[in-house]
Amino acid sequence: MIQSDPQTADRAAIAELNARFAWLIDHENGHGVPELFTADGRYGYEGHWCEGRTQIEDFYARRRQRGTRTSRHVFTNSWVVFESDGLALGRSILTLFATDDDPLASACPVCILDYSDTLLRQADGRWRYRERHVLPVFGHMPRLMERETPADARSVDRAARSGSVEQVAEAL
Repeated sequence: MIQSDPQTADRAAIAELNARFAWLIDHENGHGVPELFTADGRYGYEGHWCEGRTQIEDFYARRRQRGTRTSRHVFTNSWVVFESDGLALGRSILTLFATDDDPLASACPVCILDYSDTLLRQADGRWRYRERHVLPVFGHMPRLMERETPADARSVDRAARSGSVEQVAEAL
């Protein structure tokens, strides 16, 4: 007899949360992403954190100011461990396809990143991110959380697409 997983519904809800995160970035320019976090949620990478929904919204507002971006955030190899009834730890791999202002850009990944999540069940029963920690594995790490000018960010993206390490280093 096959035993059912008592956390099947929770796993499905967390998978939906991850899919919604990617969809909102790729199709809604990040509008709605802050609501996927707890009020005091953290999102970022070492040295560059958005603390709370207001800072997360500010990050996406700055991203939108940079101009048109086409992206696909493809999350794979996701898994979840439940620490308690209301606390879960998640891991996934992001393969990011993205371009700024170039609809004919190649469909080569910009980077591959590991995501390490801490998730909390809210009073309404919904799961939210308490923290999303991003760790670069391969390729150019988009430096979007740093307060840079739009021209600086575009030059880094162009250099990364060129494949030249020297051009990326110069743009940074």
